[in-house]
Amino acid sequence: PQGTDIQATSGEIAKIEQLILGHEDITDVTSFIGRGPTRFTATIRPEQPNPAMAQLVVRARDATILNDLIARLETQLAESSPHAEFMVYRSVFTSSGNSKIEARFSGPDPVKLRELSEQAHAIYLRHDLVDRKTDWRQRELQLVPRFDEERARRAGISRADVYQSLAFATQGTQIGLFRDQDKLLPIIARAPLDERADISTLPDRLVWSPTQGTYIPMSQIVSSFELAPEDNTILRRQRIRSITAQANAPNGVNVDRAFERLRGEIESIPLPPGYAFEWGGEFEANADARGLLLGKVPLTFGSMFLITVLMFGKLRQPIVIWLTVPMVVCGVVVSLLATDLPFTFPSFLGLLSLSGMLIKNCVVLMDEIDKRMAEEGASLAVIREASVSRLRPVMLAAGTTIAGMSPLLADPFFMEMAVCIMGGLAFATLLTLIAVPVFYRIALGRSLTSERSKPPLLEVDRSPASA
Repeated sequence: PQGTDIQATSGEIAKIEQLILGHEDITDVTSFIGRGPTRFTATIRPEQPNPAMAQLVVRARDATILNDLIARLETQLAESSPHAEFMVYRSVFTSSGNSKIEARFSGPDPVKLRELSEQAHAIYLRHDLVDRKTDWRQRELQLVPRFDEERARRAGISRADVYQSLAFATQGTQIGLFRDQDKLLPIIARAPLDERADISTLPDRLVWSPTQGTYIPMSQIVSSFELAPEDNTILRRQRIRSITAQANAPNGVNVDRAFERLRGEIESIPLPPGYAFEWGGEFEANADARGLLLGKVPLTFGSMFLITVLMFGKLRQPIVIWLTVPMVVCGVVVSLLATDLPFTFPSFLGLLSLSGMLIKNCVVLMDEIDKRMAEEGASLAVIREASVSRLRPVMLAAGTTIAGMSPLLADPFFMEMAVCIMGGLAFATLLTLIAVPVFYRIALGRSLTSERSKPPLLEVDRSPASA
């Protein structure tokens, strides 16, 4: 819970380490108490320092058993420490963080923001989402002194004087620095341990009065001490208080499908005037990445179209090629539906790379058709024979690419991209051999004849006389 001392957190983590190491499928565990690990990969989002937080990096013997291992650890950890919040997850390869579904509320009042986040959590619970939490965490119990303004003015004591005396009686106050070579160590003055451990002695603490030149008991200027929950962590975005209700889809459930099921309910939460809502998590990360790429797509595709125009010296062939490119989406959709995978950012990269592969195959076929028509005339027979002659090179080129992408099917990050390229390229091969000749026949129009106007350049006379 928020407010736990780092020593208590360390003792709890020591027991958890022994429990995790009891699994024969786990080789080693590394713990980071009070903060997250250093950024050993580019996709790790560093955790903010917090005495009540710890992060453990666990290494398993086999990656294929991770899902089953995660399910077992979640159950055991919840039973061993029911008062703690656990998130057990695989190493993620995205900058969106560990929570894939995030609803972010912004506004001036922390109490109202927590109410909005609780409404979002209620919707998460109805849809069986896991790892439900907020980035503000729980309110922390604070010992709040009720300052008596009238008595304090007569005694000549300010709030700062009271808080300095309370700091000396609890966590200590810094009175100087000790230099050890290139390190500066703070010098802390505080009351003895037996006095700090007993909060009932706080009313008897003495506060220095500058006006009277003497010490005054705190009970004369503080009417009472009360335990009250307060927000220890308040985060802001663009200088506005913002709280994020975070959750994850259950193990084995597609994140995009879970997000679409609850999206309408979250967006229908009524917002008071002065409050705003936006999505974070995987939705925001994918939108940012796609926006960054889409801003450069027109220039890239324009350059590719210009290259094809310069290659053929005409507009007819490039237009035929680029009419075929959008049809590759059909193959991508079918492959993703067949494998039940989401259209993520890696999938988007695979879709963009498919356009270049398809254009390459189309250029090979178009060039063969143009060469044959220049030699034998423009006819349907020439187009058919050119398409048949390019059948083997195009299919072999696509087959080698598909085989080269197959090892990525076992990779958790590149799996969607591999499926998009493999399925889309297989469909694009059929497009190259069917759609391109059809479009080219339409583009040629009446200038195309049914039979070739010139005989083939190479003919073999198989009559007995020539033999």
